[in-house]
Amino acid sequence: MNRYVIAAMSAALGLSVAFAPAHAGDITVAEAGARFGQATAAAKICPGGKITAKAETLAGGYTGEDASTFKAQAANVTAAWDKAFTCVEVDPTTRRTTQCRKMILTSCRQAWIEIGPEGRNVPGLLDVDFNAWAEQHPEVP
Repeated sequence: MNRYVIAAMSAALGLSVAFAPAHAGDITVAEAGARFGQATAAAKICPGGKITAKAETLAGGYTGEDASTFKAQAANVTAAWDKAFTCVEVDPTTRRTTQCRKMILTSCRQAWIEIGPEGRNVPGLLDVDFNAWAEQHPEVP
């Protein structure tokens, strides 16, 4: 399990995990792939989430073996998020938010902190349309 999956799971459990800040030019191909995977997964799972042009540029910036490494890391992280968050977010009988929903929201928040516009790790890979989020989830106060 790599550190991006650990960070997502730790955030979901309310634990604090810090990794050294980095910018796209300062990171390895594997870390760039993992961060792209994090952005892709967050864009799928976090309502209103979307990857940015910077993320797309990062994804297209590798060739040959580097491209393979990048794609493999991105796929691993995205698959881990998909596996972790295949759950029911709202109990259909009580209409109460489940622990799954809370984990998703916490992980989305952590992704925003790490790779959002002012992210502390690789800023600018993820953006969120908060109006779309609110429209899709009126049950969340």
